[in-house]
Order: sequence, then C-alpha cells, then structure tokens
Amino acid sequence: MISVLFSTLPFLIKKSPRFLGLIISFISFMLALFVLLGCTKSKHAYSNVYLFELSFNQSSPLLKNMQTDTMNSTQMDTTVRTSYMGSCITFNASSSNSEMKCGYTDSILSKYSSELPEFSLYNEATNSTTEEMNLVDFSSSLQKNKSLVSNVTAGGFVPLVIFLIVEIIGMAVNAASVGLRFTKFSVLTYIIAAAIGFSSWILSIATLSWIEAQRNTIQSMVHYMSLGLLKGSINGRLSGIEWATFFMTLLQGLIGGFFCWKEAHKEAKDEKRQVV
Repeated sequence: MISVLFSTLPFLIKKSPRFLGLIISFISFMLALFVLLGCTKSKHAYSNVYLFELSFNQSSPLLKNMQTDTMNSTQMDTTVRTSYMGSCITFNASSSNSEMKCGYTDSILSKYSSELPEFSLYNEATNSTTEEMNLVDFSSSLQKNKSLVSNVTAGGFVPLVIFLIVEIIGMAVNAASVGLRFTKFSVLTYIIAAAIGFSSWILSIATLSWIEAQRNTIQSMVHYMSLGLLKGSINGRLSGIEWATFFMTLLQGLIGGFFCWKEAHKEAKDEKRQVV
C-alpha cells in the first residue's frame, strides 16, 4: 500500500502541483502538532522533545545537607523534562533501571508529586521559609511563565491549520475547474494561500526567536533561583523540529506565490490569444 502511494506521488504532483503544496502543508501541520504534544507520552519520539530538563545539582552542598533517611540519594536522582503541554519524570535517572513517566503537566503533578523530594528555601533576613516545591512544581512554573503555549499556538499552529484548509479548498477548486471556467477563483485561492503563508512566516520567525531567547536564559536562571540546588539544560531536537516547521511554512508560501503567478500568467496568455 505504502509503496503504491509513493510510486503514484510523482504522477499526482505532475498532474496537480497544488498536491505538492498540500503535502508540505500537511507535514508542517503534523510537525507543529508533534511539538505541542512533546513529553505527553513516554515513547522516545515524544519524551525527547522538550523545552528544558531540570535535575538536582549533585555537586551542590545544599543537596548533601538535604539527603536524609527520608530523602536519600536515590530520590535525588530524578530529572524532569518539560515541553509546552507535557512533562516527563525519570526516577533513578542515572541507573540502568530508570523509569520514565510522562503525561500532561497537571496530571503528572497530581499523580507523582508525593513521590518527589520537596524543598523550601529559608530566608534568614525575614526569618521565613518559602513554600515547599519539587522539580515538577518548579518546571511547571517555568512552563507557564516562559513558554506561553497560547503564543506558540497563535504564532505557528493556527496559521498552519488555516493554511491546510486553504490548500484543501484549492485542490477542490482545481478538480472542479477541469473543463470549466473557474480560473479566476482558482487564482484567488492561490493568492489567499500565499498571503497566509507569508503571515505564518512572519509569526513563526517572531515566535521561535522569542522562545529561543527565553530558553537560553533558563539554565542560568534555574541555578540562580534555586541557589545552586538545581541545574537546567535545553533540548536541541525541539529547536530543530520548530525551525524545520518554519522553513517548510516559508517554502509553502513561496510555492503558493509561484503558482499564483503561473496561473495568472497562463490566464493572461489565454485571453490574449482569444483577442487575436
């Protein structure tokens, strides 16, 4: 079945260049969806797509003081990966028997919060103690304040969905225009597709640049906020997928613009021949 599909792709693309645009739009859509669903499942493909990873700094003097009978080194050997909507907890991370649990952040927090070591910071100046937190609390706070899922969705995902709908409409128009005079409407769909593609490109580059800037501050910020108790790292795979989605969106916009020009040029030629 798959081999037949791939063997017919060149024919379909040749007969309907807009089919190529639909394929690229669909791939971009799936990549954007994949990014948003990072860390919601334990499968490696999902759990390895994350904004940042938090773990205890094993060389921290504070950590050694916190290790007691109820909070031993094994419990401290925990890492938390956080993406836009999900989080993954790895217990006994440095061991070959490590176990990873993934899901939506709120669900993970409610299920495994009691199994994670909690800590609080004491302020001698005010003689007060901060609220007890664990790694998931900390990463969830960063997730809500730094990644801003709504911005990512508005900046990248929604334009791709609209773009995909426009592509489907365009293909339907092309199919209906066989032997009929739907050329002007077909060109209009190309113009709309190109405009949406360019808008998506602008939104995507702005959103991704902002996210990358935020992620790069997390490592130093985590160390500072936790007084060296925690350390953070960022993931390059997520950036690669996001930028791949961005470039495919740009490519789709260029393809839409090219076929818009091609259709308009062809229509102008046909009208000129009819006049002659």
